[in-house]
Amino acid sequence: MVLVMRPRGSYANVVTLFSASVALRTATINPARLLRLQDAGIIAPHARADLVLLDGNPLDDIRNTQRIRAVVLRGKYLNRGSLDGLLDEAARHAATN
Repeated sequence: MVLVMRPRGSYANVVTLFSASVALRTATINPARLLRLQDAGIIAPHARADLVLLDGNPLDDIRNTQRIRAVVLRGKYLNRGSLDGLLDEAARHAATN
């Protein structure tokens, strides 16, 4: 189960429980459908090639969404080393601005 805290000032500060599959759909296919993006939020031929490759199954443990092995962004494969380099570059840029 995934715990979701509602923001202060909402109807009630209630903790809601979602299954991992509901949480993943809420973060992926549901926004794509809401925005009417026909080629997003799915894995299919001719769909957008944006994927996150994980080291663990998020349906077994939602924390596995933090175990990112690689990303495919606009069809370009970014391995863990490339992602770490981008994070370092962003941190350096943030420190100087």
